[in-house]
Amino acid sequence: MHPVILRNSIAGRGAGRIVVDALVSCLRDGGHDPILLDVNISARRDERLVSALQQASVLIIAGGDGTVHHAAPLAIEADVPLIHFPMGTENLFAREFGLKRSPRAVLEAIRRATLRRVDIGQCNGRTFLLMGSIGFDACVVERVAASRRGGISRATYLRHSAAELYRPRFVRMSVRVDGRELVCGRAGMVLVANSRHYAGRLNPARNASMSDGALDVIFLPMESRIDVVRRGMQVLLGSQLHDRANLHAQGSEVTIIPETAAPLQLDGEHAGVQPVGQELRFAVQPGVLSVFTP
Repeated sequence: MHPVILRNSIAGRGAGRIVVDALVSCLRDGGHDPILLDVNISARRDERLVSALQQASVLIIAGGDGTVHHAAPLAIEADVPLIHFPMGTENLFAREFGLKRSPRAVLEAIRRATLRRVDIGQCNGRTFLLMGSIGFDACVVERVAASRRGGISRATYLRHSAAELYRPRFVRMSVRVDGRELVCGRAGMVLVANSRHYAGRLNPARNASMSDGALDVIFLPMESRIDVVRRGMQVLLGSQLHDRANLHAQGSEVTIIPETAAPLQLDGEHAGVQPVGQELRFAVQPGVLSVFTP
C-alpha cells in the first residue's frame, strides 16, 4: 500500500518532524511504502498532493484541524480515505473518531481497514468538516490569525478571548434553517455544527453528528459583556440547550445574513469577513468523506 503522509511541521509547536519520522518508520516496518509531503501553505491547491493521491491508499494528515480542513477537499476529490494523526492544539477531527498520536494505532487502523463514511459541510462553496460560526468565537479566531507567526497553544486563544471580551464586537444577524426563520435581526453568536466537538471540550452543539445528514444550529444571544460571560458559563456547564433564550434547530440548509461586518470561522480557521447583508449559505453533503477508524 502507498499511504501519503501530509506533515505540518509547525503543528504541536514544532514537534512535527520527530513524531512523523517515527510514523514513517513504523509504516515501513509494517510493510508499507509511505510518501511524505510537507504542507505547502503558499499554494491554494497543492498539485504535489493531488498527484500523490492518484495512487494513494490513504491520506494521513499529521497536523491540526487546520491542516485537515485544507487537505480534506483534495482527499474527497480523489476518493481517498483519511486518518488524522493529531498534532495540533485541539485535534477535534481526531477526537471525533478516537484517533490518537500513535504510529502503531495508525498502522493498526490501516490493517483493519474499517471505513466510516461521514458528512461534510459547504459554506458558500467552501468545504468544512466540523463547524462554522460568526460572532464571538469567530472574532477570537480572527485575532489569532492576525497575530500568528508560528505554532499556537490554548493560552493563545485565552489571551485573544480576553482581548475580545474587553472590546467585544457584537454581530447582529438573521438566521434561517431550511427556509424557516430562527433569528431575526439579533446580536449574538451562531454556530453551524457538523460535529459535536468544539474547542476546550465545550461542545455547544453537543447533539450534532457527522453521520445524520444534517447540520445542528445554535444561536446564543449576546448584546453585552455580561451576556458573553453568561453564555460562556452555560456552555461550560452544559446547560445551554435548557435556556429558552438560546435558540437551536437542525436542518440541511442554513442561511445567515449579518447586519454588521462579521468575521467567519470554519473548522477553527479564519475564513474572511462577511460583508453587511451578504448571505452565508451552509449546506450538508451526506456521506462523501471516508475515514479510517480504529
